[in-house]
Amino acid sequence: MAMPSAFYFTPANALAVRAIEAAVRGDPEYRAVLVCGPRGAGKRRLLAYARSLAAEAGVDVRIEPSVSLPVATTAPVPTITAIDAEDPEAGAIVHAFRAGGGCVVSLTPEPEILAAVAREVAGGLSLAVDPETLELLVDRLKTVDRIRGALERLQAEAVLAGRDAVDVLFALRILNDYLYPRATG
Repeated sequence: MAMPSAFYFTPANALAVRAIEAAVRGDPEYRAVLVCGPRGAGKRRLLAYARSLAAEAGVDVRIEPSVSLPVATTAPVPTITAIDAEDPEAGAIVHAFRAGGGCVVSLTPEPEILAAVAREVAGGLSLAVDPETLELLVDRLKTVDRIRGALERLQAEAVLAGRDAVDVLFALRILNDYLYPRATG
């Protein structure tokens, strides 16, 4: 089964992919799988992959897009769910999931992979971006979805400004509030 489009299989997400494949196969050690990671790390795409695997195999797997307290890890069929690492209850949910015998896997993108994806996305957009700008986006945004969104915005703004290339000053002018959000209180 092919991965869903725009999902990048990397060493950083290999354990999560293998855990989901084991759950769909019915491996008892992976009866309950919780995928934890930052927003934009690919959790929804990974759950879509699980749905397609289950449909292809003709097996019943409960796939939930999110989980909250109290946590149940003993469903009659394998259960795969996800949580944003930034969720205020994430620590308690992960602890409860593990205590109930569930398997917790993390999606943490590696900077090298993010940089390669950023270059690929920029190339696909026919957007000339200097290396310093790509490094800034990877360092500040940390997920494929956020980086892709920033590059799409930069492409649109570059077209409107009649620019052939994007440098770090242009990127900061366009994306400053996104890259450096102000604390609200």
